Amino acid sequence: MNCFSFLLLLILCINKLVNATNEEIAFLDLHTNNQVIGDAIIIRSGNEYAMIDVGYGTNVTKNKKVSFEKVQSYFNSNHITKLKWVLLTHNHEDHVGGILDLVKMKVKNKNNKQVNLKIEDGVYTKNYSGLESNCGESEFKSVDDYRKDRKKNWNDRIKQIKEKTDVNIITSNTSLELGKFKFKLYNTNNVFSGYGNACKNLCKNCNCDSNIGCNENTNSVIAVAEYGNVHYFFSGDIQRYPNGKGDEYKPFKDAYKNFGIEYWINESKKDFNIDHFDVFKASHHGIGKNNYEKVYNAAKPEICVITTKYRSTENQNEVINHIKSGNQTAEIYYTGAGTVKIIQKNKNAIQRPLKIYDDRHNEIKRCSNNKQCPDIKENNKVIHQCCFIYGGYCVPNSSTHCYKN
Repeated sequence: MNCFSFLLLLILCINKLVNATNEEIAFLDLHTNNQVIGDAIIIRSGNEYAMIDVGYGTNVTKNKKVSFEKVQSYFNSNHITKLKWVLLTHNHEDHVGGILDLVKMKVKNKNNKQVNLKIEDGVYTKNYSGLESNCGESEFKSVDDYRKDRKKNWNDRIKQIKEKTDVNIITSNTSLELGKFKFKLYNTNNVFSGYGNACKNLCKNCNCDSNIGCNENTNSVIAVAEYGNVHYFFSGDIQRYPNGKGDEYKPFKDAYKNFGIEYWINESKKDFNIDHFDVFKASHHGIGKNNYEKVYNAAKPEICVITTKYRSTENQNEVINHIKSGNQTAEIYYTGAGTVKIIQKNKNAIQRPLKIYDDRHNEIKRCSNNKQCPDIKENNKVIHQCCFIYGGYCVPNSSTHCYKN
């Protein structure tokens, strides 16, 4: 082999190594001990980046400002100066609140020079449904006034985004790409059939203290990514039923009965001809009512990422059992314990994060036997715990997958 051939082979090997380690998805840790929710997911393919949701912005209370500070820190430390696109799943502040800060953000390039962040293809979003009625904690007395204000704020936000980059309204034909990652979007109709009218009819002349449950989470865009033979499910905050007094309202049930979370899972499995998901983002930060057993029996995830702190949302032990019902060996990661980064090694395999429960906030009780698991209180009830075989942490002793001693 002559010198030229050797150098060419060396360059090819180096490029292959670089490309193998530059394909990744990072679920950012936006949390502190006081601020416990928010989504910001950064996808990298080679030297290109994209983003799903952006977390809170800076125009919020002090503890929530940490969310965008962590986003900016990640951009600076990785010298990300350009995004291919940003996908906003739904109009809730813990997902989209930081978008105006993002489009105006200055970041450090590799020479440590401040430059304006560029978003090449713009921001992708659905139209805001304007049907929310969960306004009991707001300053408004009537649902109609609350909805008008939310709609005005959304339109103002879109106008300001357009001053910096393009805004693309999602349709059923919208698809996204980033290098070798291919994304198909689901739940792209503005409000699925029946739900919009049910909200309008139920909330005529409603007061904000009536707790009627029309929620923008229902409008979440779902993104399914394919990289070779590996598949990811990004759920936004898609939910099973509305919240509040409308739960038993028949038009709601009729609207929802064909559009549970498992419906979207099964539809996407058919489209991609797969029987499970390699990586699944739990819906709505792992809240129990939206992470029921049917979801995980359908998804059967190898890895499940929950964008919150462990035990910060309701019924976490039950959710863990639901995840395991779909796949007993599923690995569960919480972003509150540290940014979860999944590396796409090649078209057939991913590299797991180095540690399950890298417990930054001291939330997880680790164990190797049942005696190490103390009783806990949940909803004012004492719950006995045992040591979960898959992962070595304490769960309620109703689990069938605990050590026997």
